[in-house]
Amino acid sequence: MFDDVFGIEIWGCTIKDLYGDGIRGYYVVDDLWAHDNVFSRCGRAHIVLEGGHRWLVENNTFYLINNSVGVVDIEPFIGPPEDQQWNDCTYFTFRNNAIRQYAVGQVANFYFAANCMYLGSGWTMDHFTFTGNTAYNGSLRSILGVGGDPPRYTNIVITNNVALGAAQAWNPQSTACGGFQIAHCDGVLVTGNSVTFSPSHVLATFTECTGVTKDF
Repeated sequence: MFDDVFGIEIWGCTIKDLYGDGIRGYYVVDDLWAHDNVFSRCGRAHIVLEGGHRWLVENNTFYLINNSVGVVDIEPFIGPPEDQQWNDCTYFTFRNNAIRQYAVGQVANFYFAANCMYLGSGWTMDHFTFTGNTAYNGSLRSILGVGGDPPRYTNIVITNNVALGAAQAWNPQSTACGGFQIAHCDGVLVTGNSVTFSPSHVLATFTECTGVTKDF
């Protein structure tokens, strides 16, 4: 876990068999570049941003087996007691990564999840890009802005991602199985993604979003 640091490069590492997250930025972590690493069997999510700006995560390989539950988790978190300021999460890019193995039977598996841990205002979620990533045996099941309160999420790009495995169901009542569930966002681009679905599944659902561009 990194806390209140700036300018980090993580490369050529094998990060595995952890009780918690693979890389976690807590309270303000700016200018992080993680590339050409291998992640395996992290206890929760592999990449976690709770406060910070300008993260580039690229050309990594992820193996989600055993107790892992997600690839990327973005959740602004409130600062330490002496501060009590909400952490902003901005300019996060996740590109050209390989998701090699989802955990079998783990219904909580996410390609990415971006939500606030607590309801309320005071934080910024802006400029998230997920592009050129491949999930080899699972879906692109993701949530963004679901259940959160204002301020809204802005400038979201989800392009050219590929899922080669079968879609996974959200729950028996949902039709957003295996795709992107997006809410409370302004300025959303969802194009060029390729996912294998059963007939009842959809690539993405949009709730209370503006400025949506999509090709499906």
